[in-house]
Amino acid sequence: MDNHEQFTRRWTEAQPIVAGYINAVVADFQEAEDLLQNVAVILLRKFPEYDAQRPFVAWAIGIAKREVLMARRHHARNFLCYPTIAMDNKNVIDNRGHR
Repeated sequence: MDNHEQFTRRWTEAQPIVAGYINAVVADFQEAEDLLQNVAVILLRKFPEYDAQRPFVAWAIGIAKREVLMARRHHARNFLCYPTIAMDNKNVIDNRGHR
């Protein structure tokens, strides 16, 4: 059995478990689906590094955890921060130019 076939068999068994983990920790369905696809691509690329003596599911979940953490960091960095003054009602100007 070649590497591609081995990966396909192992991923077919692990995919529902990895999807369950990602869906449990990521609230947005579409983001969870995107992360699952990213994890699958990473696993395929790194499959030659996989130690067959260890459980594939555990390896896949480990990579999924890292991807979830990276996505959270990315969102935290890109979170829009509004200056306090803009959120203070006393400083908001209405459409007639009044404060």
